[in-house]
Amino acid sequence: MSNPFTLEILQAINDWQRSTTKNRGKKLETLCVNLPAQYKTVDFACYRKINLQKDGVFSMFAHYRLPERISSWSSSVDVVKNFKHGVSLNIVEQSFIYQTSPTPNEIILNLIAVYNSSDFQSALSLHRKDIDNVHLGIDKYGNSQLEVVLKKDFVTHNDIYMLGGRSSAFCVSHSPIIQKMSLSYLDYDIRKNKVIAFKWLSHEITRRIIDRILRKYPQPFNAYGKSYGYIIPKKGKEKPRR
Repeated sequence: MSNPFTLEILQAINDWQRSTTKNRGKKLETLCVNLPAQYKTVDFACYRKINLQKDGVFSMFAHYRLPERISSWSSSVDVVKNFKHGVSLNIVEQSFIYQTSPTPNEIILNLIAVYNSSDFQSALSLHRKDIDNVHLGIDKYGNSQLEVVLKKDFVTHNDIYMLGGRSSAFCVSHSPIIQKMSLSYLDYDIRKNKVIAFKWLSHEITRRIIDRILRKYPQPFNAYGKSYGYIIPKKGKEKPRR
């Protein structure tokens, strides 16, 4: 039986690990469609971190869903929590960690299974010298991110596993105590000599917050209203908005 990992597939995996783009995702999907089932099977929960600005958060709660694409997920929530410095320190962004149990048609490639495969390791030894920028992809990341490549159409607020939280500004002298107590990321504002703590909220606290939001602002939201309030049914027929 021939080795399923051709140089073209190895290059596509390497390019994807270097930087995830729409075109690279499409190419990986095309090349991996006929790989053996063991590389396209996932029987565990997967996690993904996303930083959203106001429009993304609004889409998540007001429009019920946030559009997704071919993207990287991980089997480890700890890997995701620390990915790219963890909770975003940008105050205009909200960090989320999503959880999903992928269906078979959503799985592009299980890179954990790939890296644990003797066929993959043999192909890599054979073709390494011919893989462009292998030191920036396969050699740099390997299986360290416990990655699974999924193709989901969207995620919803029901998929939110953790929220990134931030504190009010506090005196810099309290930083060591705060960091030790909360295991937070600290951001120092040199102009005000103040510190803000950023940390992931537990799954339980996250779900309580989301439930409270949904009780306070029942869906669907009025996307055209000034205050994004609940749509109050009106009598009579109205022309649809365009």
